[in-house]
Amino acid sequence: METPKIDHSAIGSPIKSRQSKLAWLWPVITNEEEARKAARSGGYAAAFIALCTGVFSLVAIVNKQPIAGINGLSLIDAALFTVIAWKIFKFSFLCAVFGLLLECVELFWRWYKNGLNGNIVVPALVILALIAGVRGTAFLHKRDCNRLLATILVIVFSVFFSMYVYRSTHTGLDRNQQKLLDELHDSEQ
Repeated sequence: METPKIDHSAIGSPIKSRQSKLAWLWPVITNEEEARKAARSGGYAAAFIALCTGVFSLVAIVNKQPIAGINGLSLIDAALFTVIAWKIFKFSFLCAVFGLLLECVELFWRWYKNGLNGNIVVPALVILALIAGVRGTAFLHKRDCNRLLATILVIVFSVFFSMYVYRSTHTGLDRNQQKLLDELHDSEQ
């Protein structure tokens, strides 16, 4: 039996797998450098939130009226996300989790107050970047983030679902009551 010939030029070169163009949405984390990169994407997302909230808040103060549900008190939120971004860039796991939870709660609160009108793509990308930040910092701190992310998602979606149910049931009652009041008002005249 003849032994196969081995090409020795291919032995020393590592084979790099070609990453998907959408790998930045859910980065593969297998070493510390990839974890740091994923964590930094969460930091950039928190900084983006802080910048947008701060600018809209300042414009709302100047115009003396809220813009897209953001008023002057949102400067506190912008400052909070600035601290969160800074701590995520320092690879703080707890700040990454808190930033993700805070953004999810605020996003669902805006949807509850204003409805689902508007852009959904940008918030989804920001949430994915914050999740990458949680995954990256979890890897760096040797924590199991799969159970944590599953718990966060269950909590966030249960809150969103309960807010949706509450809004749909109470909005219907308010419309019926308004219709009844309009009919009573018309009958008096």
